[in-house]
Formats: sequence, C-alpha cells, structure tokens
Amino acid sequence: MRWPRPGSPGRIRLRRRPTRDRSVCRPDLRSAGGRPGAGLPVEPVRQLRPRSIGVFGASMLGLLAGDWGMPYWGAFLLAMGVAAGLGAAIEWIVVRRLAGRPTMIGMIATLGLSEFILIFALIINTDGVTGFTFPRPPGLPEFSIGATQVGTPQVAMVTLGPLLLLALGWFLRQHRVGIAIRAAADDNDAALLDGIPAKRMATLAWAIAGGVAAFSAILVTPTTAGQSIDTLGPDILLKGLAGAVIARMSSIPIAVIASLGVGVLEQFLLSNPDTRNMVPLALGVIIVIALLTQPALGRAARERVGWQRIVMVPLPQEYQKLWAVRWFPRIMGAILLAGSVGLAYTISNSTASALINVIGFALVGLSVGLLTGVSGQLSLGQFAYAGIGAAVSVHAVSTTGNFVLGVGAGILAAAICSALVGIPAMRLQGLALAVSTLALALATSGWLLKLDSFLGFGVQPEKPTWFGYALELAVDYYLFALLMLILAMWFVANLRHSGFGRALQAIRDNEDAARAFTVRSRMRKLQIFALSGAVAGLGGAVIGHSQTELTVNSFPAGASIDVVAIAVVGGLALTGGPVLGALIIIGIPSLWALDLPGQAALAIGWLLVVVLLKDGLGGIICKVRDWWADGVARRAGIDVERARLGAVGDAVSPLACELRLEGLSTRDPSERGDQRCSGAVGQCGHPPVRRSARGRRGDSRRGAGRDRWHHRSERRRQDDAVRDHRRLHRAQPGPDRLRRTRRHQVFA
Repeated sequence: MRWPRPGSPGRIRLRRRPTRDRSVCRPDLRSAGGRPGAGLPVEPVRQLRPRSIGVFGASMLGLLAGDWGMPYWGAFLLAMGVAAGLGAAIEWIVVRRLAGRPTMIGMIATLGLSEFILIFALIINTDGVTGFTFPRPPGLPEFSIGATQVGTPQVAMVTLGPLLLLALGWFLRQHRVGIAIRAAADDNDAALLDGIPAKRMATLAWAIAGGVAAFSAILVTPTTAGQSIDTLGPDILLKGLAGAVIARMSSIPIAVIASLGVGVLEQFLLSNPDTRNMVPLALGVIIVIALLTQPALGRAARERVGWQRIVMVPLPQEYQKLWAVRWFPRIMGAILLAGSVGLAYTISNSTASALINVIGFALVGLSVGLLTGVSGQLSLGQFAYAGIGAAVSVHAVSTTGNFVLGVGAGILAAAICSALVGIPAMRLQGLALAVSTLALALATSGWLLKLDSFLGFGVQPEKPTWFGYALELAVDYYLFALLMLILAMWFVANLRHSGFGRALQAIRDNEDAARAFTVRSRMRKLQIFALSGAVAGLGGAVIGHSQTELTVNSFPAGASIDVVAIAVVGGLALTGGPVLGALIIIGIPSLWALDLPGQAALAIGWLLVVVLLKDGLGGIICKVRDWWADGVARRAGIDVERARLGAVGDAVSPLACELRLEGLSTRDPSERGDQRCSGAVGQCGHPPVRRSARGRRGDSRRGAGRDRWHHRSERRRQDDAVRDHRRLHRAQPGPDRLRRTRRHQVFA
C-alpha cells in the first residue's frame, strides 16, 4: 500500500490487497469518530436511526413512481441517490460540527434529526410509505409455497440483497476508496498522516449507508402495513443493533448471519402466545452478553471526548463582595418559585396535568444530568428506572397505606436496579453502555412492567394527602410535584459541588489519573448509578401517582431517549437545565396540539439548539448572568478584565530580557548578605537563585564549603555562555525562535 505524502494533493494509490497494517486490516468501528468500515451502515446505527433515511428514500420512490408515473427501476435508483445525498448532507452539516464533543451530544442530535426526517417524509408523501399503496417491483415472478404467497418484493429481497452485499464487501475490501474508508474508521489521525482525506471518507461512508438504508426500506415497505414514527421506534433500532453488536461492528458475513438468527429467534418467540412478550428481553440479553464478551476499550478511546464544564463558572471574588451580585440569584429563584406556586391558582386541571408531566420528565432528566453530565456514563435506560419506581411505589402505598413510605420504597427499588445495571458498566463504556441500557429500557417496558406483580393491565394509584386533605385535583397535585422537583434540584446541586461530585468529574475526565490519586472509581460509579436511579425513581413516582390508571403505556421505551434530549437541550452546566428542556420537548406538545409541520418545526428547533449551543439553553443563562454581573462590577468601579483574568500584560520570555550579571560578580559576603540575586535571569519577575546565609549558592552536590562562583573554570564557562547568549539575541531577537541549549540552562 502506498499513500501520498501528508498534505500532498496526489492521488491515493493502494494495492489490491491490504497489508497487515493496523489502520486498514482490522477496523475498530467503536472508536470515537469511527466510520462504517465493514460494509454495514454502522456509523448511522451509532449516531442515527438508519431507517429514517431509508423511509425518506421510500417516500421519494412512492412520490416518483406512484404519483408522478416515473418508471419503477429508474425511480428506484433515483430514490437511492437522494437517500445517499441526504446521508452525506447529514454528515457534512451536523455530524462534522459535533466532532470532539461527547458521544451523547452526537447521538441526541442525530436522533432529533431522524425524527425530523420521518416527519418530513410523511409530509411530502403521506401515502407513499403505506404498504397497501406502495409501488412494487415489476418484472419479477410471483408464486406460492403452500399457503404462503411470495410476491415480487420478497423475490427482489432474495435476489438483489445478496448482490448488494457482495458488491459492498468487494468495494470495502478491494477498492482503494473502500480501504481508505476502513483506514479512516480505524484510526482517523493515522489516516490523515498517511494522506487519506478522512473527512471526505466519512461523508462517502454516510452516503453509502443512506443508499443501503433506502434499498432496504424500499423493498421492505410493500410487505408491511406502513411506516410511521411509532413503528420506527427504539425496538427497530435494537433489532438492527443486535446483529451488528454480535459481529463486533467489523464483519459483514457475521452480521448478516447474526441478523438472520435474531430474526428466526424473534419469529419463534412470537409464534407462542406465552413467550410473545419476551422478545425485547431476549434481544436485551443477547446484546448485553455480546457486549460483555468483547474486549474493553483502551485508554485512548475513552479519552477522545471533549466534555465541557458541568457547573456554572464561578464569578470572581471581587464580584462576590457586591450585594447585587450576591443576592441576585436568590431573588430570581424566589420570584420563579412564587410564580410557579401562583400558577396553581390560575390554571385549569388539564393544564396542571400537562405541567405535572413536564415535572416528572424533568426529574428523570435531572437523573440523566447527574449520571451523564457528572460521571460521563451514557445511559438510555433512565425512564425504565422511573417505571420500576412508579410500580413499586403504587403497590407499596396501597399495601402499607403510608404515602411517604411507599414513595421511599419506589425510590429504593429504582436505586437498586440502577446499581445492578452499573455492575456491567464497570466494563462497558460510551456506545456499548448506551446500547445495553436501551435494551434494558425495552425489556422493562415490553416484559417486566407487563407482569402482574408490577403494572399488568393497569393499576389504580392512590393520591397523597396533606394534613388530611387528599390531593385529588390536578392543580393540588401540581404543588406536590413542584415540591418534589425543588427537593431533587437542591439534592443534585449540592451533590455536584461536593467532594463526591468532584471525584466523579475526575473519573470522567481521566479515570487512570483519578485512580492514581486514590479515587475508588468503581465504588464511585456504583454510587452515582444508584443516586441517579433514585432521582429517576422519584420522577416515576410523581408521574405514576398523578394518573387515574397507571399502565405500561405511561413509560414507553422511547421516553428514555427523550429524557436524554431534555438534559442536553436544557444544558448540563445548569442544574435547572432539564426543566427548560422538558418545557420545550414535553410541555409544548402537551399544551398545544401540533400537526406534522408543527412537530417538524419543534424537532428542528431543539436540534439547532443541540448543534449550535454547546451548553444548551443553560449556556445562554450563564452568559446572561456573566453579562449582568460584569455590568454591575463596572458600575462599582471594578476592573472586569483584571478581575476575571488577573494581571493583564504581554508575556515575555526570560531569554528575551536584558541580562543582569551582578550575580556573577565577586562581592564580599558581608555586603551581599541574604540579597536575592537573579543571576543571569532577565528583569521579568522570575524567581532569583536562592543563596545560603553565608552568600553561597545552596547546592548540596557541590558541598556547602565551596563557592562555585569563584571557581575559575566555572567562571570561564559562565562567560562563554553569556557571550553565546548575546550572539544569539543579535541574530534572532525573537523569543519564539530562540533555542535553549545546554549552556543556557543555567539562566533558566
């Protein structure tokens, strides 16, 4: 294999067979910034629900062939091209802007974009994604096998599917561009050094993935009742991930065989009424086992994310002396609290029910901010803990008759379940942990909560009482939910600023360094999992007791992704960020009925927040606070620049200063005394050479009885060094180009 020199515009030339180089032979698609290097659309699986691009391509084919009368196969190729262009545009516009940011940010951004694409596909062609009216491939035979009718879509799958896989496998393993994609997937930096345009390869990989997704959706849609936002939920994502995870996201043949096996297992379980609900559980167990048997990510892969500060930057000490700056947050908090309490006396019960739902989601979002923002653990199963906490709380209250004890039991159950999930988190990181927790969420909503011991077909939750007054009305229960939210925010805020929170931040930034400073990383991870699960359980209890009948539909698996989006949109730097995110993502659809264009506008709105604002909406609040505090400080006569940055001045290198050679002169020790002499260091504030009380340099290696400054050979060496130093300054006066040789080390 021969690559052009780094930075050269030459053409990439590759041998037909890759060498045993690590950058092209065995791509590791789990690495940060990885690209689909094994033929499957792995990067969109990681970042985006891939079928959303495919559904958009299927919608385009329905529009071209069904409504506009274009020939089917020509529309088929054109729809695949449109989907490929959409995938490339997603990488260029969205994914590339998120480079260097945490995996959670990229995942939420692409999931939001996925929702927007699905809505837009339904807008441009509502009937185009319905299986009953979707165009079928012409020119292929139809026949029957017993009672099973085999139509042209099935024949197209059997004939065209293997051809596409073979062509894709040959391209990625034999063609120079395919090998370049694999090299960029394995090690982006090494590929750049070898002259491979890694960004261009990433765009091409997304284009290929979009085309393959459209190919699949076009052939599958005629065999289904249709595609919608509900049918393309996390269960479809989990089924696609099962085969890719078993193949370790690096082998097409293994992924194909594993996906076929998963499909056979699913159909076998669905054929038996007793095991019909165990499909999510089986898929979750398969995924978790496959992930645990894979080798753990190395240190370099764990440190490739750029986490931002998860708390607000404190104001300078000079600002804290001002009464207005010190009391402004408390006054604003009191105003917001008074306004929130006052809403209970002005809103209707339906509006109060929507706000209670917002508070419940905000509580679960607080648990996401606590787990992901503080410790860096990406979890997509927080709403599953909320469902467990709600179920246990409802049953405990009905059994004991004590509401406080019942809610406490629900919180404890959610904390225990979260801690148990945290045990495999000792090995799983990033995407692997997110996939395993998503499998847990699907297993919880699809199997666990349907058991009679949990929710079954529905339970009747009891309402809390306040000094004998039952909070039956929604406006009354809203005050209870608001109280729980305030207590949870106080708990999370204190936990973030405590020593425990700082230890978790150290583990998140560099686990190995934290261990070196005696931080018990495994114990801290288990503790933060338990605490975040407790907060999520409180949110589930608030949601559960607010409803007249609690069913499994109250805790869908897709809500686990929604609460992560709530935390990201609201901002991880602000404790109340999830409240802002819940008001936008949950509150707006609950308070106002949105049609498809409205849903698309909402999805693209919070997507822009995620992509353009690194700290979410909470970052805007932080900037407004800093702007206001700076204005108050200026009016009080405080130098804002000096207060924030310290002493302001141009940095000067010690070697660029004028020399002071009085330390080299011979003086009487009585005259010199304990004078601090800077030796050959310039007049730029650097620490002088320390001398002993007798005027000699404190150097134990030379001995306390020898004055090294009076040694003849030493003085000669010092004179030569000063002479060379001046000569270098005359030739190269700039401090940046001055090289410090061994002779100049004495002046440092």
